[in-house]
Amino acid sequence: MNNNRNFTHLVSIFILFEGSIIKKIITNQNIMEIISTLVIGAIAGWLGSTIFKGSSLGLLGNIVVGIIGSFVGSWSLGKLGVSLGSGWVGAILTGAIGALIILFLLNLILKKRV
Repeated sequence: MNNNRNFTHLVSIFILFEGSIIKKIITNQNIMEIISTLVIGAIAGWLGSTIFKGSSLGLLGNIVVGIIGSFVGSWSLGKLGVSLGSGWVGAILTGAIGALIILFLLNLILKKRV
């Protein structure tokens, strides 16, 4: 009986501990970071696909191309030693440049306008 009470007490402490970790992980700041990443990705993908003059990728396609484009743009501009600044405008321009690179490569691979 005593072992069962100790086990229950340990499980309660574990659940309380896990709950506090989850509360720390899911905060308003993290939610805002996720939303801003999606918005910047959508704008960068839309801008890249508009400049590339391909067919529309839709909202989800623009978000995906923009987010992946941000990584590609950041890496490629970093290799060239170029920085477009910080903040939303720099992130959107970097993502758009990366989206252009991705769309160009997709166009070469698929032999059609993406």
